Amino acid sequence: MTMESGHNVTGIDFTLGTGAAVQGQVTDAENGQPIAGAAIEVQSVHGRVRTRGLTDEEGRYLISGLPPGAYLVSAAVAGYHLQWYDSVAVRREAKQILLASSQVADDINFKLGKIEPLSVSLSGLVIDDSTKLPLPGAHILAMPVSSRGRIRRAITGEDGVYVLRGLPPAKYLLLIHAARYKAEFYDDARTWKEAKLIEVVAGQEITGIDIGLSPQPVGAYQLTGRVLDQSGSAIEGALIVLQSGEEVVAASVTAEDGSYNVEDLPADSYVVSASVVGYESAPTLSTALKLGSTLNVYGLTLMTLAGTTEAAKPIVQPERFALEQNHPNPFNPSTQIPFTLAQPGMVVLTVYDMLGREVKQLVNGSLAAGKHSVQWDGSNERGEKAASGVYFYRLQAFGHTHSFTQLRRMLLIK
Repeated sequence: MTMESGHNVTGIDFTLGTGAAVQGQVTDAENGQPIAGAAIEVQSVHGRVRTRGLTDEEGRYLISGLPPGAYLVSAAVAGYHLQWYDSVAVRREAKQILLASSQVADDINFKLGKIEPLSVSLSGLVIDDSTKLPLPGAHILAMPVSSRGRIRRAITGEDGVYVLRGLPPAKYLLLIHAARYKAEFYDDARTWKEAKLIEVVAGQEITGIDIGLSPQPVGAYQLTGRVLDQSGSAIEGALIVLQSGEEVVAASVTAEDGSYNVEDLPADSYVVSASVVGYESAPTLSTALKLGSTLNVYGLTLMTLAGTTEAAKPIVQPERFALEQNHPNPFNPSTQIPFTLAQPGMVVLTVYDMLGREVKQLVNGSLAAGKHSVQWDGSNERGEKAASGVYFYRLQAFGHTHSFTQLRRMLLIK
């Protein structure tokens, strides 16, 4: 356009388009309720365009200003599984949305499934084998076979029913004992080796684990003592097991002051072991039972299913999410990317170039809490080697109650 001196130019009008748009609603798959604050991400198939937004109180969203092209859309919020449109869990299976200029794609909806808590409950009934009546006050101990989890305990009520709550997924030995009854393992086993394992699976409640205990001849002897660490401090919650040969005769759990007391025992020679998470192993102790016998245990032993001893290491649950610096850095041809998850859940780890284009998705799936490390071999999704330069890697984690995002940079040198 040419403007001459002394002339006014009018009618130079513009029509600004809003671009293409995507809109829809995010709801709870179980109850249909809207989910507010869900993170919506719209990204072009080749990663050149990436736009984000949040759902409102009604679970609705609108992402506008998009140039024409093919897009993938995802929804994520803490406590729910990440989902790609149309109802898939991984990006490579997502349905493409083709947008023309100024086109609005309606009803791009998501129904998110909740991340189920890992812990479950196990319940059953304990009866007197001779009378078939409920046995109140019986102790049920769930011991993880791996020896790396803590022992869970429950006591039967007046109706003989017990409930073990908060069991993490694992295989367990179940030991049942009560005063004046022979201790036994599930299912009707008197030794570690004969015990039937119970496998706890996430999200699966276990019921009907019923046990019958046989009355034991009442003896005039008792075994008492305390469980202490090497500094002399009392240890609460240690499991005391008495065996005659390989057969478990009785069991007890230490009180707050580290003391235990097993009464009404017949005279015999017993192997006595104590176990608790967090202490190194020590030799199993043997004692010939005498009236008023006292046994102090220093250092603790874990009895495994095979009957050997194994050190019990303390388990440290991560307290925070973290994305660490890759190593080596700079690197060629590959590097490790370490990260820590405070909670189990959906995890996405992606590499981008300097222009924000997606190079490769290294992780897209559910992972357990703890420390992880993933290798990037310097290639893209097509297996082609990336050029030298600066790259970014981003971690997105969606746990039961918290979500986490962090971005770091790395340098590839050839």
